[in-house]
Amino acid sequence: MAETSRYCERCGAALNPGARFCGQCGQIVQQPPVQSTPPASPVQPAIPTAAVQAQEVPGAAAAPEGLGNQERVVGVIACIQRRKGLFGYQTFNLIVTPARLAFALMPQEMMNDAVRQTQEQAKREGKGFLARVAAQMGWLDIIVQRYAAMPVEQALAEHSENFFLRNDQIRTVKIEHRRDSKTHVSSNHLIIEALPGKYQFELKAGGREETRQLLESVLGAAVR
Repeated sequence: MAETSRYCERCGAALNPGARFCGQCGQIVQQPPVQSTPPASPVQPAIPTAAVQAQEVPGAAAAPEGLGNQERVVGVIACIQRRKGLFGYQTFNLIVTPARLAFALMPQEMMNDAVRQTQEQAKREGKGFLARVAAQMGWLDIIVQRYAAMPVEQALAEHSENFFLRNDQIRTVKIEHRRDSKTHVSSNHLIIEALPGKYQFELKAGGREETRQLLESVLGAAVR
């Protein structure tokens, strides 16, 4: 029986068969229940690790057409933060590829685990207490390396609130420096205008010029 046509609940775009994310706006697609079938043989063929990471991750999104499993990570912008509700915040890591920007939520436990890794590494190297404290600042490098080495589909599948924007959906990108007139605190902000909407983040770790150069490498003149 032919599959019934399905459409995105957010933007109304037609969905590809089996799609887990809307190719137009990145909205998560609720999957209909499927009946599982027993394996034909109790012995399963070996599957390369890379195939498991890229294809067999539950909830993984379909990559933009033509990318397959060869999607290249150009760079990672760690710790970008946006408001959630009146007082809450969400922290994401932005994974930059030639076809899309993928936003991977970074919960507190991920940060804590990265800090522990830097502490343990410093301890193994015989560093003293003060040196171990200073080494903790390297936890961001661990986060960046983690996503640089991970298939983008796997990163998107880590959390239900992860999403992506196709680069051809993005109209303009601005990186602004702001200074609060009352507290005199300066901050850098990333503002993305795209077909699905407007997205605003504060850059909590990355520098303004480094962020601009990375995004210009895939978005060109859209970066203002």
